[in-house]
Amino acid sequence: MDESVKKAARAILVVFRDKGLGAGDLVHFADFGKALKWDAGFVKHENQRLALQYLVKHGYVNETQAGLELTRKGADAVKAV
Repeated sequence: MDESVKKAARAILVVFRDKGLGAGDLVHFADFGKALKWDAGFVKHENQRLALQYLVKHGYVNETQAGLELTRKGADAVKAV
């Protein structure tokens, strides 16, 4: 994985950490601040889009209509960032 994608994935997980959230908790897409920049309903930056795809594909977060839900695997990863 490209270093910029790793950095973007860490930034997404840090949002959960900074909010003190754990497995099963959800963050609305608009509440990710700089970690996920949006433009017309799509992730604006390619590295952020790839990071989000990686986190979903590998089971760190679940994508819902309301936002991203942290999984147990994601909660373990949050403790390490």
